[in-house]
Parts: sequence; C-alpha cells; structure tokens
Amino acid sequence: MGRDITDDWERFLDAMRGGRFFDAHDCLEPRWRRTGGPRVQAAVWVAVLLVHQARGNSVGVARVQGKLLGRLDALAAPAGLRAAACRVPASAAEVCEALASARDWVLSP
Repeated sequence: MGRDITDDWERFLDAMRGGRFFDAHDCLEPRWRRTGGPRVQAAVWVAVLLVHQARGNSVGVARVQGKLLGRLDALAAPAGLRAAACRVPASAAEVCEALASARDWVLSP
C-alpha cells in the first residue's frame, strides 16, 4: 500500500521548516509527476524557488518565481501563499507558514 498524500505533505513541511528545500522537493515531486496535480506542483515549485535562492541563483529564482506566481494566480491560491512567494528574497519562514496554512488548498484535487 502506498503512502497517503498527507504523509508526503508532512515530510515536505518538515523538510521545508528544516531548511532542506531540495529534500522537500523530493517529498512531493514523485506524487506530482504521477498525478499531475497543479496545486502539488505549485508547492514543489515553492521548494525549488528556495533552492535557487539558497544557492544564489538569481536567474533560477526569477524563472521559477515567474512560473510559480502565474500558477498561483491561475489557481486562486490563498493570498498568504501568493504574498510569500512574491517576496524577493523570499522569507523561508514566511513561505513555510504560508504553505502550512494552505494545506487544504494544496491537497484538494
């Protein structure tokens, strides 16, 4: 029996809160690739944004942020998540809190 999405989500949030953004990405990317869920993809992109930011890759930050913000707007993401993703540089703590608050939005089909 496979893991439930909530298990993957909790592992994702734990990694995000711990500053392990690439690990967080790895927690949800397989599920996103299997299901194609655009909201899960947005959460993965948030982690990717923070990976690029942590590595000092401003081109990667700009590219991912542009795609991410377009996706969040198209899906009517919670305002707190959109606001946290807009910041340059993004505050990892604020992003993690916004993701935790957006749990139901991310995990809904």
